Amino acid sequence: MGRKLLSLFLVLALTIPFAACAGAEESGGDLTDIVLSDQGVTVDDDAASQDSEDAVYVGAEIVYYQSGQDETYGEGTEADSHDPEEAEAHTVVTITQPGTYRLSGSLSLGQVAVDLGEDAKEDPQAVVTLILDGVDLTCTVAPAVLFYNVYECGPDDTETASPTVDTSAAGANVVLADGSVNRISGSYVARIYKEGTTDKLHKYDGAFYSRMSMNISGGEEGDGVLEITAENEGLDSELHLTINGGDIRITAQNDGINTNEDGVSVTTVNGGTLTINAGLGAEGDGIDSNGYLVVNGGTVVSSANGQVGEGGLDSDMGIYLNGGTVLAFGSRNDTASGDSTQALMELTFSSAQSAGSLFTVEDGEGNVLFSSTPVKEYSSVTLSSPALTYGETYAVYVDGVLQQYTGSGAMGGPSGMGPGGAPGERPGGQEPSEPPVGEEQTPPEDWVPAQETVPPEGEPPEELPEEALPEDRQPGQGGRPGGGEDFGAAQDGTQQAGSTAFTPTAESHSFSGVSAAEELPFTDVSAESASYDAVVWVWRQGLMNGTSDTTFSPEETVSRAMAVTVLARMAGAEAADSDAFSDVESGTWYSGYVGWAISNGIVEGDGAGHFLPEEPVTREQMALMLSRYAEGSGASYTAPEGAGSVPLTRAELAQMLYSYQQG
Repeated sequence: MGRKLLSLFLVLALTIPFAACAGAEESGGDLTDIVLSDQGVTVDDDAASQDSEDAVYVGAEIVYYQSGQDETYGEGTEADSHDPEEAEAHTVVTITQPGTYRLSGSLSLGQVAVDLGEDAKEDPQAVVTLILDGVDLTCTVAPAVLFYNVYECGPDDTETASPTVDTSAAGANVVLADGSVNRISGSYVARIYKEGTTDKLHKYDGAFYSRMSMNISGGEEGDGVLEITAENEGLDSELHLTINGGDIRITAQNDGINTNEDGVSVTTVNGGTLTINAGLGAEGDGIDSNGYLVVNGGTVVSSANGQVGEGGLDSDMGIYLNGGTVLAFGSRNDTASGDSTQALMELTFSSAQSAGSLFTVEDGEGNVLFSSTPVKEYSSVTLSSPALTYGETYAVYVDGVLQQYTGSGAMGGPSGMGPGGAPGERPGGQEPSEPPVGEEQTPPEDWVPAQETVPPEGEPPEELPEEALPEDRQPGQGGRPGGGEDFGAAQDGTQQAGSTAFTPTAESHSFSGVSAAEELPFTDVSAESASYDAVVWVWRQGLMNGTSDTTFSPEETVSRAMAVTVLARMAGAEAADSDAFSDVESGTWYSGYVGWAISNGIVEGDGAGHFLPEEPVTREQMALMLSRYAEGSGASYTAPEGAGSVPLTRAELAQMLYSYQQG
């Protein structure tokens, strides 16, 4: 099929105004320039002071986990510890007063620390904004950037915690200057006890760390880059973290981002581009919030450790996807909240997919909505974007191979039209799509549906025609893809054949058992034929099979018995014989499906008590059956142009069914 590349990662990098960041003019102070250098740090072109009373000074001792300590010192192991000589080789640049500071330059062993004093947490004026403008900073014993004490604007009460938090007044702010590339490489500090207790004195897990709520934003152009390389976690805040813009790229041995106040912390992404490669070590989530995770805009591409149950998205209190573009890979992503306001899909593969495999999602016209090459193996994918629409059908590919699924989170219940929902509702709880432009097919005015007919109980047919499904394939359920409670289970509890039509709805957007779809076995249906996509769809749905193992016979006509059988399969209907027609013998391969069709008002016969099962069905008759089927499902159907008394071919039937499920 033709594919028009329309990758959201190229065209949907959304940005929103950065209300949460204070610039130099808003900070109430002058801009201070700090230039880092191994030859000596300068502040506004002068050598940095060594007086701790000044706004910026160098010479403070770095906090690190010291080697050679016993269990009374802390929780760290030998792998977490460092020798004093390594720590003393670092230059610590400490900021002690509110204001806006522009950092540039390179420091091969150093740390930038912000400490406005223990009283700063309660002081709304204790606000520091760091403008990163070409910084290259490495710390091998602790975080490279560390906010110790600034104003804490965010609530920390578990009783009032919610996924909505305003951090615009936060004391810790970072701006990525337009056109700049900033490289931060950092370590961590394992838990150190207060002397004589097991209470925490120090514990800083991230390479870029704040003890207070923090905002990160871009400049006007939003193209400033922050690259974080972390020995443990990447970007951490002990309370709330809000990302408003910029291009942030994180490579971490453990979590890429972590906000760690249990039941309270909120990680919010409002804009910018966030690319995370986490879990390079034994574990690690892409984004891990011990409270809530909210995405309102921007682009998030997150990969987690693919082997130990880690997720590209992980949140203890709920994930809310309300805007932007999200593509998260892991071995297990947490499920997004049902209160998310943007359409999303959650896929669980039956086996791990290889790192470096190309993952793509296409819409019904072949446009590529998502395209990414995950850096790790993955079994779980969460995706969301403004271009994704509930009720539309999508195709998923891995390295160009079409994928299918055998289970979904669809919700619904039994009805006269199969297991797709209550009468008058679309299967799976879907709302009807707008009908295509054109004259809608409706039953004759004098036609009354035979819904009151109660078919007698009967056994399933014992003999099946060539059109019948082989033992390892079961008919699809629901009027359209995505319908039916537990899409992957047939009514007898067996596993049914997979569907390649991923149709998310607000109630049903999780798909499990995702794996490569079977190859079309028919030699008489070429990829260039107009009916190819339709034949692929009906075959993979289990609605139509070949007339032999290798032939589909696209030009062979369809009998009336075959027509109602295919519709019954699409509805996931149970066979139930009826004595309504004298020429339908009980126990034949189609009798139970004719019984279903008459009880649901799909067919009426010739008016003289005959169904005429072996007669070819015409295009007009099939269009009428399909419109009645749609009416019973609470949907609508517009017949194709040219419907008339010409006998319907198998290829044409496939196209009619394929068009119905798309429309």
